[in-house]
Amino acid sequence: MHPQSPSDSADGSTPTADTLAMLACLRSAVAETLEGKRRLGQYFVQWSPEGPRFSGPDAPEKAQPPNGT
Repeated sequence: MHPQSPSDSADGSTPTADTLAMLACLRSAVAETLEGKRRLGQYFVQWSPEGPRFSGPDAPEKAQPPNGT
């Protein structure tokens, strides 16, 4: 299952105004969260086709498995 881009929908039509408003709200929330982490000097994780990517001043070199595995 592939995520849909904002211009994609199940029937191929354009997204509704409500859908675009939700997308804008989500993008704003993510941007605010990432800015807060940047200001606090914390790292964040982004997913890429190669796997998780850590960004930020205190980012670990590589992913560590959760405790108990």
